Amino acid sequence: MNEKDTNTQQAALIETVLDTHYNNWRINSGAEHAASDLLADLMHFCRAKGVDFDEVLRRADDYFNYEITSSEEIDSDDE
Repeated sequence: MNEKDTNTQQAALIETVLDTHYNNWRINSGAEHAASDLLADLMHFCRAKGVDFDEVLRRADDYFNYEITSSEEIDSDDE
C-alpha cells in the first residue's frame, strides 16, 4: 500500500467518524461545518486532558504536509 492509498483511507476514516458522531452531516451541514465541529470537539478534548491544541494542530499540519508530499512523489514516480 502506498502513501496515496493510506491518505485516502485516512479521509475515509474521518467520514466514518463524522457519520457515527455527527448524524446527517452530509445533508444538514456539509463537510466544512462538520470538520469545524470535529475540531472544536478536539479542542475540548485537549483542554480537558491538558494538551496544547495549537501544538497538536501544528504537528498535524506537519504530518499532513509530509503525507501529501510523499503521495505526490509516488505519483511522479508512476509517470
